[in-house]
Amino acid sequence: TDLYVSNMLTTAYLNATAIAGHLIPSVNNNYNVGSSDYRWSQGWFSTLNIGTSTWSINQPDNQRLSFWNNAEGAGVEKLTVTQAGWFGLATSSPSAMIAIASTTTVPALQISSSTGAVDFIVNQYGNVGIGTTSPAYKFAIAGRAGWNTFGIASSTGASILVADQYGNIGVGKASPSRKVEILDAVNPQLRLTQA
Repeated sequence: TDLYVSNMLTTAYLNATAIAGHLIPSVNNNYNVGSSDYRWSQGWFSTLNIGTSTWSINQPDNQRLSFWNNAEGAGVEKLTVTQAGWFGLATSSPSAMIAIASTTTVPALQISSSTGAVDFIVNQYGNVGIGTTSPAYKFAIAGRAGWNTFGIASSTGASILVADQYGNIGVGKASPSRKVEILDAVNPQLRLTQA
């Protein structure tokens, strides 16, 4: 037998060790379980459904916490947390602390600036892009006006290698004015040797 609950005053209590039926509110989206003053100590659920059959949370194999895009642990498992603390997005078996599985049409990872411009992306083919949404190589960098495209510096901050926004390369030169510019005040600036 199902128990339909419409209202329980603070002076009324439901005492039972078990209910052999469903506990169902008589009005949709109107009553709460507990309050800010009176909280349940613990709750044990096999599956927690959220919304109108849109999301559910469960522990399908006693080894991981799973978030599904449908009610009753159905649909596609979108997010997983294992007992070891490993975090999986679009994968139920993460093989690293954070594991992301892309699809054939959606990038695996994207980081954008406050304006919405894409700063960093790993696309569905494993290509990495900085400043570009469509890296055509395994590692692609798109320059930005007023900024050098690439730079390597020493531990003291001295420039070792620079590729500026105009495509100029500087070795030991922070602001190269030629396609390739090498600066070394002590040693020869270019040496070709045979192995």
